[in-house]
Amino acid sequence: MADLPDYYTQAQISEAEAASFKGGAIAGRPLIPKARDLYFAVDEGILYYCIVDGAWEDITYACLLLAGGAMTGDIAMGGNWVTGLADPALAQDAATMAYVLAGLALYLPLAGGTMAGNIIMGGNKLTGLGAGVAAGESVRYEQLELATKEFFVPVFGGTSIVAQGALVDGGGDTALMMLLVPQDFTALTSIEIIFLPKETGASMHFTINTRYGAYNGGEDYNVHGEAEPNRDIEATVADQNLPHSIADLVDLSPMVAGDLLYVSVDYSATVVDSNAWVRGIRLNYT
Repeated sequence: MADLPDYYTQAQISEAEAASFKGGAIAGRPLIPKARDLYFAVDEGILYYCIVDGAWEDITYACLLLAGGAMTGDIAMGGNWVTGLADPALAQDAATMAYVLAGLALYLPLAGGTMAGNIIMGGNKLTGLGAGVAAGESVRYEQLELATKEFFVPVFGGTSIVAQGALVDGGGDTALMMLLVPQDFTALTSIEIIFLPKETGASMHFTINTRYGAYNGGEDYNVHGEAEPNRDIEATVADQNLPHSIADLVDLSPMVAGDLLYVSVDYSATVVDSNAWVRGIRLNYT
């Protein structure tokens, strides 16, 4: 019998052992085969199998050569392994566990780990950071102690200006202040009017107005602004400077660099009426 090719048959086809397994020229193939007969036509390279008495079936490409080939369907491994794989070379090649684990070792697990090099963020952010509590740990933005800048602008006009400031203690009295928000301004830390009360009391009231807009930005000078009549600047001590925040009067339309801010402090006739010098305005920013 002629040598048979390297087919992986183990003499079993369709879950039954072959009754006979012969080979030779196609002309020597039995004309009326019996079920479970196998015949390999060496001159044509075709493997025949008889499923039903009297008929041959070409099963040449129904089996996978040990030398390799292309499957036309899935292989159900039934819980078994594919072993002896070479490392993959193409995108659709199967990979060994060792190859996969070696690749994973190049990445940081979601559960955490230790980097072996720098991370270039490319302009992106790290978010969701825990608050740093020890040396060498990253910190959240709100933990940073940003350097603040400060400047003071004295009153430039008013009803009665003396060395202490502009006196506001009677009907029609006013104190005027104006400042240009610096170009390095990013965010407001605090903005305060500095008063020098003439008397000690539980509270003191003034009417405060703010108006501002871009100095060179095509805005009206008063495009933004707030007014609060009879504003309580709280308890006072005579002849002691009292800073009073007006951040709430400039935060509905926040100031930006280049705004020209105008502030007026006017007399207010209330239970405890106005009686203080207005010295100027102090700005803290980052």
